[in-house]
Amino acid sequence: MYHTAKRFFAILLAVAVLTGMFAVAAYADAGVQTFGRTGDLNGDGMVNSSDARYLLRAVARLESLNDAQRRNADINRDGRVDSIDARLLLRISARLVCYTANGELPSDVRLLWPVQDDSRYTTTEYGQNGHGGLDITCSGASQMDKQIVAAADGVVTAVAWHWSYGNYVVIDHGNGLSTMYAHCHSVAVAVEQTVAQGQPIGIIGNSGYAFGAHVHFEVHVNGVRQNPRNYL
Repeated sequence: MYHTAKRFFAILLAVAVLTGMFAVAAYADAGVQTFGRTGDLNGDGMVNSSDARYLLRAVARLESLNDAQRRNADINRDGRVDSIDARLLLRISARLVCYTANGELPSDVRLLWPVQDDSRYTTTEYGQNGHGGLDITCSGASQMDKQIVAAADGVVTAVAWHWSYGNYVVIDHGNGLSTMYAHCHSVAVAVEQTVAQGQPIGIIGNSGYAFGAHVHFEVHVNGVRQNPRNYL
C-alpha cells in the first residue's frame, strides 16, 4: 500500500511539473543540438520536450533507462537521475539555459561579430594550420581605426599583454562561455567592467606576433576553444 501511494504521488508530481513547465517549453520543440550527448535520450541528436517528457516518466518509474540513456540523463553530473535533472532538461529544451552540462551551445545561440564594419573579412579560419580562432580585419584596418566590439553581454576578466596575442581582452559571458580579442592597438575597457553586446572594447591593431592589423577572435566553452563560426 505504501509503495502504491508513493508511486501515485510521484505520478502526480510529474504531471504537476509537466503542466507548470511545458507551457514554457512547448514553443521550443525544435530543441537544442547536443550531438547525441547530454539530455539526448532518444538519440536523434537533439534535446527537446520529447526527451524531457521521457525523463519525467523515468523519474516517476513509468519508463526505464538503459546505461547510455542514464548517462545522458544525469544533466547536473551528480551521479544520479532525479527530478532535478528533469527540471534542468525542461529548461534546456525551452532555451531558458544556454548550455548543457558538458558545455555545448545550442545551434541558435549567436554571438555578434567583433568587427561590425561593412568591409570586414577573415584572413585566417579556425583550425587552419592549428589556428585557435578567427582572424578578422577590414578595409583600412592598417590605419588601426576600426572598433572591436563585445560579442555578447558579460564581464571583462582580463586586459593584458602577451608576446603572441599582444594587447588582449577576455570577456566572461557566464555559464562557461568566454571570448577573447587579441592584437588590439588599444583597449577601452578594464577588468571587472560590465559590457553590453556591441559595446566598443578596443581598436584593431597588430600588437604582439601579428602581420597586419586584425583582431584574433576566440570562443571558449568551459575553457575549451570552439570554432567561432558555429556561434556567429
